[in-house]
Amino acid sequence: MKLHFNQYSDFLTIVGMKASGKTTLTRLFIKSLTSLIFIDPTWQLEGFGYVVHYPDRIEAAFKEWKKIVYQPIPDTAEAYTEAFDTCLRFYNYTLGIDEIDKFASPRWYICESLKGLIRRGRRQSIGLICNTRRPHLIHNDIRSSSDHVVCFKLHEERERKYMGEWLEIDHLEIKRLPFYESFYYNVRKAEVTKQAALPQTVVDSL
Repeated sequence: MKLHFNQYSDFLTIVGMKASGKTTLTRLFIKSLTSLIFIDPTWQLEGFGYVVHYPDRIEAAFKEWKKIVYQPIPDTAEAYTEAFDTCLRFYNYTLGIDEIDKFASPRWYICESLKGLIRRGRRQSIGLICNTRRPHLIHNDIRSSSDHVVCFKLHEERERKYMGEWLEIDHLEIKRLPFYESFYYNVRKAEVTKQAALPQTVVDSL
């Protein structure tokens, strides 16, 4: 995939149904990062950073290890709020958020610090990687702030139509995508290109 991602400023949004390639591509990007905090509510990214389970341990772990995967215990709004509050205090890193719709829906943010991270994070040299299976349920700030959008196969009509309108393509093309193939939207160039699947050797390494 010909996508140049600046880890200290760019915003990448990845969407797709389960097993379409969304998580695989997310893993590929975060594997190359040097400074990362990843919010992992579904516990899929162990091995891509030092794992912490409690938000009050994020700061010390990040200062020591630089690549942190936060897998919450307990899975509560209060815990996530504390985690995002901590993330907003840092500079010069990439923040990853799995299933972003869980935290930023069309009319609601889980907390003010997440709103700040999405709207103003790049001023603190914070890059963002967010993914979701349900793009029609994400906050419009995510859509308006994204520099790069990767869309894998979607089968639900409302999701396809939302992404078809965003990318300005026929939503049926999204339905017909083979698994692991995608459309890449370069927002700055206003260009949409179809991307081949990652080589199996790359997938196996993740």
